[in-house]
Amino acid sequence: MNEEDAFGALLGKTRPPKAGALVASPPGPATAPGPAPVPQPAATLPAKPAFGFWLLIGVGLALNAAWIYLATLLLDQALTAGWLDPEMSPGKIDLIANLLVFSGVLLISWVLMRFSPVEAPKRLLRSAPAFAIGVALGTFGMLIALLQSWVGNHAVANPEPAGIAGLELITASLVTLFAAAVEEFCLRGWLQQRLVPRVGGTAAVTLAAIAFSALHLSGGARSVLSLANIFLAGLLFGLLMLRTGNLWCSIGAHFAWNWSEAELFGLDPNPGSPPHGSIFDFELVGAAIWGGSGEGMNVAVPVTIALTALILPLLAAGDRTSAGKT
Repeated sequence: MNEEDAFGALLGKTRPPKAGALVASPPGPATAPGPAPVPQPAATLPAKPAFGFWLLIGVGLALNAAWIYLATLLLDQALTAGWLDPEMSPGKIDLIANLLVFSGVLLISWVLMRFSPVEAPKRLLRSAPAFAIGVALGTFGMLIALLQSWVGNHAVANPEPAGIAGLELITASLVTLFAAAVEEFCLRGWLQQRLVPRVGGTAAVTLAAIAFSALHLSGGARSVLSLANIFLAGLLFGLLMLRTGNLWCSIGAHFAWNWSEAELFGLDPNPGSPPHGSIFDFELVGAAIWGGSGEGMNVAVPVTIALTALILPLLAAGDRTSAGKT
C-alpha cells in the first residue's frame, strides 16, 4: 500500500482489500482490449533538507568538545586550588579525570542517540569474536610501532620497572576500556552510523576520523603529526566498524591500543610511568619523530607506519555501502 492508499483508507475514502481476497469489478459495458497503459513514474517525496542534518551533527560535536575542555579546566582548577587531597595518588587522580570527562561525553552521546537514532548496521561478526579481533589488531599495531623504535635504538627498557599490582591493573584496564568504549559509542556508534546512509561508508569513516582528531584538540593535542596519527587511528577504528558491522570490534582495537601503550609497555607518559604503573617500562629516547619527546608515541613515525599497515588491507576491501537520503 502506498501513502495515497493509506491516507485514503484512514479518511474512509477507500478500504484496502484483505490479502488474497477477490475484488469484484463494477458492472459496465464490455470494451475491447486496448493498448497497455504506459507506466507513470511514482511520485517521490521531497528530500529532507541537509541543513538540519549537518546542524545536529555540528551541535553534538561542539557539545562534546566543550565538555572535554571545561572538564579539563575544572580538574586543573581543583588540583591548583587544593580541592583534591594533595596526598591523593596519581592513579586516583587519573581515575577521577577519566570518569569526569568520559561520563559527560557518554551522557551527551546518549542524548544524541535518543534524539537522532541511527539504523543498526548489519552485523557480520558476533560481539565476542569482533572484540577479540579488535584487541588482537590493536595490540599487534602497538607492538609493531615499539619494535621499530627498538630496532632504531630509540626504545630503552627500564631494568627495574615500577610494576603494577593486580588490583591496580584491573582498575587501570577498566578505566581504559570505559574511555575507549565511550569514544567509540560517540564517534563510530552514533556519528559514523548517521553519516553512512547519506555520504557512504568510506566518506563516513573519513569524516568521523576528522572529528576524532578535532575532539582531541580539546584534550590538548597540538602537534601536526600527533593529530595525523589520531586521524589514522580513527580511520582504523572506523573501518573495523564498517567491515564487521559490530561496534565491539572498534572498541576492542581502541582499548588494546591504549592499554598496550600504557599498562603493558609503559610508553605513556614519556618519560615516566603511567599513573597506575605498568607491566613493562620502556622509555623513548632520541629524535622526537621516533617518540623521544613528552608526547611519546603520539608523535612517533613508527605509529604512522603501523597504523597505515593495518589500514591498507581494510581499505582494499572496498566500500560496499551506498549513500542515500536520511
